[in-house]
Amino acid sequence: MKCEKCGKEIHNGEKNCSECGTNLQGVIVDNSEIKKGYRNHLLLGISLLIIVACALVCVINIKDKLAKEKKIDTIVLKDMVFKYDTALWQKDIDSDMNTKAIKSNNSTIKLSFYRDENNDLDSYKSSLIETLQNDNFVIAEDTEKYSINGIEWQVIKYQKGDQVSVELLYDYEYNVYVLNYTTSRSMYDTEISMFKEIYDTLKYNVPDIYELEEDAKKELLGEWDLGNNGYYVIKPNIIRYYKDNTKSLDNVQTGTYIAKKATCRKVENGYPVSGYVDCIRLTARYSENILGGYSIAVKDELHEYEFMPNEDGTYYINDLSGIGSGITSKIK
Repeated sequence: MKCEKCGKEIHNGEKNCSECGTNLQGVIVDNSEIKKGYRNHLLLGISLLIIVACALVCVINIKDKLAKEKKIDTIVLKDMVFKYDTALWQKDIDSDMNTKAIKSNNSTIKLSFYRDENNDLDSYKSSLIETLQNDNFVIAEDTEKYSINGIEWQVIKYQKGDQVSVELLYDYEYNVYVLNYTTSRSMYDTEISMFKEIYDTLKYNVPDIYELEEDAKKELLGEWDLGNNGYYVIKPNIIRYYKDNTKSLDNVQTGTYIAKKATCRKVENGYPVSGYVDCIRLTARYSENILGGYSIAVKDELHEYEFMPNEDGTYYINDLSGIGSGITSKIK
């Protein structure tokens, strides 16, 4: 606002013009300039908010783009699976059929599968430790159990010279799975977090495997008469094989077993034919023989059977180990 008499700029609150002394009382102050200042500040604040919002959108878009560029692949061995980032690891094509591996410039991760009638986790672990000690490896850590996605693994860390290895051990259905991470001592602290990200994805590639096993067991519970080929008694956690339906203690095999639903090759008259059928596959581990009424502990022996239902309600029991096969019905 300016003085009407001399044109001097007047500031708010002045009672007289500082230039000519004109009385300013009763003069209406023009607040348009003040309002204009407020408006300019408001527009500046809104502009800054828009700039910040645009910057946030750009950051989010960059993160999304990076996430899309991160390609995840999987390693599957039998029923076990884990995931890995292909930008950090690549498949090792030199692995054999029972080992799948990935590697980086400095490290290797191997998932191995062992199937042996004499192999369980305790015997494998004892043999591994003995071998390592004979080869002058130092056992740095021996953890009882480590839970990953509901699966209990045992962990062993060992080293020799510049080489450091971590092994995760797990067994199921008389199989042993081993996830091994090997690297140099200098890279261990750097890359162990990447290995942990991988083993945290370990899981069975079969949904509700324990529930499926219980369903299969329920169908098998009872007694099965194969005449001259033997007599099976299957209880919730025990299987017994007698030489005939007299259930004489002359020759009995006793053990534990697991069972699961599967797809089996069709068999007719004792010979495999083309085509497949739904079946239950039972794996028994016999650890005791009874001969003449006397119990004899034996070295664990694995026997595999396929129970294939027929249209007439009978089952064909295919003994893959060659002891007793044939057509039968559940007795009770």
